[in-house]
Amino acid sequence: MRKVNKAKVIARAFLKDKSNKPNWHKERLEICETCPLNSKNLPDATVIDKMKPRCSACGCFILEKTSQETEMCGKADIGEEPLWPALKVETSSSSNLDLINLSPDKINVDLNKDYYLVNYGDTKKGSDSLITLQFTSKDSLEPIECKSTCGCTTPAKPKLIDKNTMEISFSVRTTRASRIVSTVTVYYNVNGQRRNVKIKVNAKIVD
Repeated sequence: MRKVNKAKVIARAFLKDKSNKPNWHKERLEICETCPLNSKNLPDATVIDKMKPRCSACGCFILEKTSQETEMCGKADIGEEPLWPALKVETSSSSNLDLINLSPDKINVDLNKDYYLVNYGDTKKGSDSLITLQFTSKDSLEPIECKSTCGCTTPAKPKLIDKNTMEISFSVRTTRASRIVSTVTVYYNVNGQRRNVKIKVNAKIVD
């Protein structure tokens, strides 16, 4: 699986009407406003930097980047912990599943080769959480079951939201080990054919 082409995301960002911003877009802008990597906050900021701020980590214009659900904070591009996650992972092929992150916690979800990656980074021991993800397809979906490779992740039975959308939830327990490397596999039928999608969970547990 591959994510949607970056050029397509950029073009869509500039064409999008940003006059009526959803709450998640406003929240991202508020975070970026005071970020030291915002070009307008740099000591040598130019007039252009202040009029049309960019993220100095990734080079993107902040207003446009924050307007796209598929985008993640630019700090990830320089190996630092992102300040806000991507809300959606969009694939380039209509035969693949797109993902919407509905988790109450700000968990980063990305596409890595042939699986989705839920990356917690450093997580405090005892801070258990619930991951909720929706998968959408242009074809009809029929969820079957979810299985996990270890007890650190406990999946619930997947739900069908509508004919093109299924939802899965699984809890992540942070009291069982010092590091979590677990895989949740979702089995489903699409147009009568059995398939699966893998979600890998990665976390380092700290006291």
